[in-house]
Amino acid sequence: LWDIKTFNRALPAQIGSLIHLRYLGIRASNITELPASIGNLRNLLTLDYRDVDSTVDQLPIKIPDTLGKLVLLRHLFLPIECPWSVGDLSLSSMKNLRTLWGVKRGEGGNWLSRQVATLSITLKKLKIVVSTQTELAMTFCCPSLLSDELHTFHCEMKDGVALQLVEHICNHQQLHKLILTGEIRMKLAHILPSNLVILELKDSKLKDEDPMATIGAMQLLKLLRLSNSYLGTTFACKCGSFPQLEELYLANLKNLNEWTIEEESLSCLKKLEILRCKQLMRFPKGLLFVTTLVELEYFGMPKEFGQQASGLGWSPRYRLPHYFETIVEQCDTLVDTSSMNKLYEHLTAGVFLNNKRQKYWIIKQEDGYHNCFMLYAIDLFPLPLDDGLSLGHLPYSCYEYIKMAESDGTLIEVIQVQQPFGCNGFIRGKFDTRYLSMGITYEVAFVIMLLEAVCARPIPAAVCGIAFARPSLHEGPSQKHEHSLDDKPKDEWIRLLAGRLKMPQNTGKLQISLTGIQPGAIIKGVIIEPVF
Repeated sequence: LWDIKTFNRALPAQIGSLIHLRYLGIRASNITELPASIGNLRNLLTLDYRDVDSTVDQLPIKIPDTLGKLVLLRHLFLPIECPWSVGDLSLSSMKNLRTLWGVKRGEGGNWLSRQVATLSITLKKLKIVVSTQTELAMTFCCPSLLSDELHTFHCEMKDGVALQLVEHICNHQQLHKLILTGEIRMKLAHILPSNLVILELKDSKLKDEDPMATIGAMQLLKLLRLSNSYLGTTFACKCGSFPQLEELYLANLKNLNEWTIEEESLSCLKKLEILRCKQLMRFPKGLLFVTTLVELEYFGMPKEFGQQASGLGWSPRYRLPHYFETIVEQCDTLVDTSSMNKLYEHLTAGVFLNNKRQKYWIIKQEDGYHNCFMLYAIDLFPLPLDDGLSLGHLPYSCYEYIKMAESDGTLIEVIQVQQPFGCNGFIRGKFDTRYLSMGITYEVAFVIMLLEAVCARPIPAAVCGIAFARPSLHEGPSQKHEHSLDDKPKDEWIRLLAGRLKMPQNTGKLQISLTGIQPGAIIKGVIIEPVF
């Protein structure tokens, strides 16, 4: 049931009749309420409830107490994107639990602190989000962690919680993967077990020690990821350090300005990513000693760094999206730049810009990633146009802003037409084409819906067009396309082509217009996508 969407955001109670079910996946859904009947699934071994879409109304996730009846459950993945309502749910009855991923506090009370102390000793993988120092302390007293049974531990600290004066885990032998998100106020040597294979530190804000000194002594470490984890200015990789490290990811180390790499360090390194380390002007010459390095990625680095890297034969493997950093600055939420993979994953899914007035995403082709945009109706006419009417100057009786849900449940503002938009009433907007990818032909189209119940017959034709605000020879002539709407599908989104343009021949302020739309139409906005 991945990506399932229901009208009331609840999983039907009938799911409880599937008593032989072993696996239930409702990942990436809009489900915010599980039925009590889920407790009937006594044979269930895996429940995957991650990545709930909570962008609409931030409703709390309602997890019924009956979930505790699933005593055979081995793998439980829970959503961490929105608040929880857990009531008297008990996790202690799940004696066979191997994976508990995404557990966090419920609304109010000390539910999490009480539950962590009673988790099964069989637990091998734990991801937990803590919001108080008490919760953090109890987490490090988790039975499987104390008994050295845990293999993977991911602890995310929120609301100013910092790692300090907790039970040391440095002597643990079974812990192979450790991910810590949040401030660390302890010596790393008191935290890091020697047998770690994967280590990720994010937002640690270490001040008094170069983490490379402690981490470099770990003999089995194969992957290291540091993001906003160090506030110091220098890194030093000593001779013989990081003997098994194969992948190194550095991101958002805002003060780092010098990185020395001695010969015979990083002797197995194959992949290196350096992202948004704004003060690191000099490319570390010691990388010349690392003969195993086959892949180097960097972006958001000073110009001098890139020039030196290119001079040594390194260049970015992938072409980043055109005007990427300028566009990302307009994002409504932070874009994950801790690695290239996470960056591409985030942007491929799409991000909202300027308070949901636009949406930006990228699509991949052989020659790189290309920009796409959706200009929602509310963004098309924020200001009067230089040479025409804006929507804001039309009589309010002509249109109405209403909210509609996207396919993923996200609410957007659209325009519902109340009276005809004739030649004296344009729907028009502007877009700066410099944000479009170079060398690509784009299609510009209005996205509308014709409502069967209210559309008159016959439906007059609509005219869509594009033109540049100050036409010149290189921008090309204006374009207009007339669309007969009678034969178009009803009650679903359709596209009305306004025009095509190729970059960089067509650059400038693009004007987009739509006329002739009759009552019974809903205008979502304008989509601008490449044509391949």
